[in-house]
Amino acid sequence: MRDGLFLRRRLADITRVVACLAVASAAAAPARAASSPQFVGTNLQTLGAVAPAAQDGVLDRLAASRMTLARVEISWPQIEPQPVAGGADYQWDGIDALVRRLALRGLRAVPIFRHSPTWAWGPGDPGTNELPASSYPAFGRMIAAFAARYGPGGAFWRTAPQLTPRPTLSYEIWNEANLDEYAWNRDANPEAYAALIVRVRPIIRAAQPSAVLLASLAYQPGDEPNFLGRFAAAGGLAAIDAMGYHPYAPDAAETIRLVQGLRGQLAALGKAGMPIYANEAGQEAVVTNPDGTTTPQVAPAEWGWQHFPSDAARGANLAFAAEALGASDCGVEQFLPYSVSDTEQAGGKLTEAYMGLFRPKDGAATQTALALGRASLRWAQRFDAGGPGAPAALGLCGPGAPGAQPLAIDGAFTGTGQPGCVALSASYDGNPLEAVALQLRGTGGEVLASRETNAFGQASACVPEAARGSAFTAVGWLLNAGATGEVECDVAAVGCPGGVAMRPGTGRLSAVDVTGIRPTPAPTPATPPACTWKLSTTQSSYTPAKGRREAAVTIKAAVGCGTSRSAKRLRFNVYTRASGTKRQRKQRTVVLTPGVAKRLTVRGKLRGGTRITLSRRTATGIPLLTDSFTVSARKPAKKPARRQ
Repeated sequence: MRDGLFLRRRLADITRVVACLAVASAAAAPARAASSPQFVGTNLQTLGAVAPAAQDGVLDRLAASRMTLARVEISWPQIEPQPVAGGADYQWDGIDALVRRLALRGLRAVPIFRHSPTWAWGPGDPGTNELPASSYPAFGRMIAAFAARYGPGGAFWRTAPQLTPRPTLSYEIWNEANLDEYAWNRDANPEAYAALIVRVRPIIRAAQPSAVLLASLAYQPGDEPNFLGRFAAAGGLAAIDAMGYHPYAPDAAETIRLVQGLRGQLAALGKAGMPIYANEAGQEAVVTNPDGTTTPQVAPAEWGWQHFPSDAARGANLAFAAEALGASDCGVEQFLPYSVSDTEQAGGKLTEAYMGLFRPKDGAATQTALALGRASLRWAQRFDAGGPGAPAALGLCGPGAPGAQPLAIDGAFTGTGQPGCVALSASYDGNPLEAVALQLRGTGGEVLASRETNAFGQASACVPEAARGSAFTAVGWLLNAGATGEVECDVAAVGCPGGVAMRPGTGRLSAVDVTGIRPTPAPTPATPPACTWKLSTTQSSYTPAKGRREAAVTIKAAVGCGTSRSAKRLRFNVYTRASGTKRQRKQRTVVLTPGVAKRLTVRGKLRGGTRITLSRRTATGIPLLTDSFTVSARKPAKKPARRQ
């Protein structure tokens, strides 16, 4: 079998699933796993939300878990609030204290540089031209001064001999520059971003020749779908050493798929070997407090509707993604979930305020923090046991390397009490795992039913009534991960009667018909015919704003691939852009099933001429899908008066 994650079973009531993730890349990718025991960390931007008395305990917990990479935001306005003629007067006191606090625990600062002081702004409305080209040199000099102070052999370390140096090694330039919301002139401009990096690179390298310069991209194509291609054409890709990437996703499978997509894009641009730094990742979650209440106050029944998991499920998603990507051939060098703490400022809605690993009131670890801590220790201990060599690479973005060690997903197939129905419960490291597919197949390999596990790690499926009584097989694999190995067992009775065993060299299990009398060979999945993916969106109705009520547009959306009605659900982002403005704002995420039209409602400051766009991120086997329409503000026709 191909090295990678695979699925297997124990001859017992529980089937142990070990995911086999092997995705062939269109372009060759480096068969290389992460090269350092310092791989898992977190973002410290929200550490201030933790009660002051509990902050040191949080940092101690990170150190004990060997989550030693601490991403910190460096604000130019705080370092250089005012210009000085003929030089600069940098204010380092606050950063000195932070770096010292981290170094005492063996933590390393991973800086990101964004924002600019008002004196560096260009003409225009306040904040809309935050970093004009004339300020690029001053921005570069500030980063170079930071590198000279905190980098290898820096002035800070020379003045603090009692500390074991933990110098800064990488420098992320700005934040998610491919989104209008974060671009310094509120308009994602790949040419301007490339010019910035080209300009500051020699300045920073003069201060620290070994500095690793990172670009910073959001997880989606964003406001400029061809941002990376244009950035490369303008020289930006040649001027960086690694790609900073923020693969936010609702589950581990989607996180992996996003990285696969970026690796494919980089390979197509001639940078197959460029390292990827996953410096932000994560998702909102509902955390259960010691007194049994939840934060935020959201009923469990709402979680599935909002596609947000429990704290434990989020822990499984992030821990699995971290270990799979670190051990893979995708060239991911670090994985830093966002963020260290909740901020609890969002009322009863699940938002970015509920992405923290530790609770703000007392610094207590969430289930997510515990799961990531265990994953980090397992990762670091690979190096402890095997010396400086990196582990063999799992085949996620390419063919992988011999000797790759699998990651274990636990799964249990059970009956539901209804004829022809099967339930699957999936978990990773003891926590429920989302997006594990459950598929029921007939003896000819035809798909009879398909589902995926929800935020509780549960899924159930039933074969059509007409097919009941015939042989069928239950199959499980990590969704969207291109599995080459699967677990297959007869579901008429738990435990797969017939003494089924893994056949060496195939990575598959033989199937067993429901009678348990004779084994049947595992079917070879048929290659689906080529087809063209299409997305269509149209406006169904418009309701104007009235009083405090926002305007609403009802959309009819459909996605498909020829006549295929694949059960795979596809997630799309919904954007609006008001007529005459540059800024786009993401409204929500919508899930569409191929071949099934869906109506959805978007609310907000919507008027005639507003552009609404549905956009699908680039995925393995599925191209970038996007479609737009312009809102028509026609009022609904009045109903004719009823005759008396």
